[in-house]
Amino acid sequence: MRSLRKRYWIIGLVVLALAATTAWLMRPVPLSGPWRAHIVDAETGQPLEGVIVLALWDKRSFGWPHPDRNYHDIDEVVSDKDG
Repeated sequence: MRSLRKRYWIIGLVVLALAATTAWLMRPVPLSGPWRAHIVDAETGQPLEGVIVLALWDKRSFGWPHPDRNYHDIDEVVSDKDG
């Protein structure tokens, strides 16, 4: 009986350690910036002027049974003569 109780404690601690490790690995990671890009024509490789680029950021959190996804920020820019 004593060894069975000890086994349950060990299994419980292992499950708890695995759950903590999984939660740590699934944490949201902040993205670094600033972001830069060059918009070029696929055939000629020349920069394109006047292209609208839209970036949308969502905040995601892991939850049960479905993850939560919320709007964070949006940014819109227009490319210049250098693409």
